[in-house]
Amino acid sequence: MTTRTSRGQRIIQGKRTKGQSNPSEAYLLSQRIAAVIWPYFRYASGFIKQFWTRKTTGQTAASQFYAYTYDNAMDTTDPMAPVIVPADLKFATGTMTPTPILTLTGDVSDNEIRFTWTAAPSDDSQNSNDAVWYVLRNRTKNIWRSGSISDRSSGDSGAIVPGSLNIAAGDIIDLYANFLGVEGEPNAGLVSDSAFKTATVTA
Repeated sequence: MTTRTSRGQRIIQGKRTKGQSNPSEAYLLSQRIAAVIWPYFRYASGFIKQFWTRKTTGQTAASQFYAYTYDNAMDTTDPMAPVIVPADLKFATGTMTPTPILTLTGDVSDNEIRFTWTAAPSDDSQNSNDAVWYVLRNRTKNIWRSGSISDRSSGDSGAIVPGSLNIAAGDIIDLYANFLGVEGEPNAGLVSDSAFKTATVTA
């Protein structure tokens, strides 16, 4: 088990290092970080367990998500109040070449979110029929939504996610989108890292 994985396991389990009598500053920081990560995992745990495919053999997706987030997506400038850096967070990891999200907009009147991406596959790990999965968060109201919508070939026109985010002008929306090779295609089962895009909803 690697040092990083061990730390991920300890964060999840809320345990101190073996033999440790008094909590060190590093341990206390890890517990504060764990409390910050937990809501993100709770809201997207099913998504993470399905799409966190680039992980060490024998380690759970949850452990790897915690360890990755701890090491790569935390701002600990203030050790008493660590925060997640949204742009560095991932809800999916894999070996398919990632696809960037080009645009993200919110329509207040219809309470809809639209996003677009490059439709054409960039290499053999991608396919025009790849499924598009997403995690959306209204950062302002802390409302979450996840699911699958459309396929890679519709990227130029984009995908519309209706309802449930209760968006209003000024709300900050975060999108994490990844792609999945579908059954029957040469890249079946391949998953891409999630790509990030954020936007402020306008009236």
